[in-house]
Amino acid sequence: MRDHEPNGDAPVPSAAVFAQVEAAWSELRQHAGTVPLRRDLDLTRVGEALPHAFLMSRVAPGVARLRVAGREVTALLGMDPRGMPLSVFFSGAARAPLATHLARLFDDPSILDLPLRNPGRFGLGSRAGRLLLLPLRGDDGAVIHAVGVLAVSGRTRPGRLSLEIAPGPMRLETVTLTGPTRRRGDRPGIPAARLRRAPSRPGLAEPGLAEAERPFLRLVVDND
Repeated sequence: MRDHEPNGDAPVPSAAVFAQVEAAWSELRQHAGTVPLRRDLDLTRVGEALPHAFLMSRVAPGVARLRVAGREVTALLGMDPRGMPLSVFFSGAARAPLATHLARLFDDPSILDLPLRNPGRFGLGSRAGRLLLLPLRGDDGAVIHAVGVLAVSGRTRPGRLSLEIAPGPMRLETVTLTGPTRRRGDRPGIPAARLRRAPSRPGLAEPGLAEAERPFLRLVVDND
């Protein structure tokens, strides 16, 4: 990530960071003909994007909690974000619009790409950012998971992040489905446990990626 510029918005990190994750997701989508399965996503293939990536699960309408987070995502918050809602990165005023977008992400389902900004405070300039969210299916076919990329320009300043959705063009693209999928609520009998927070387990599976639930990623660690 590039250093902070004192006046105005500093550049957002390279678009390649976002493109790598979307390319991995799109490859799975083309193969499946529908929204990819969460268990099929291997984030070790996204290269330099890994520290900015995270996985989250829907727990209520408009609310999703982080299950796995890269080191840069963790650094933005200044603490381990696993189990916390995505809205923890956002200002109070931005949380209602974010909830509306998250509902669309899972219900339609859709690709969501938002421009962000962190307003300047205490004599510091504002910071530009970007959030990309891509829907994923669970093993039962319900679209209740998503892989995301979150990056903000400038030096990380834990405790001072209060993101807003920036004015300007955003991307909200409904996923074209050519194969079977099921949205949450399409039929009765979905276990409530699917929407509740799963217990986190501490530990690092790969440098730069905190893992709360091992089935989310297929990671290989070589300690030699």
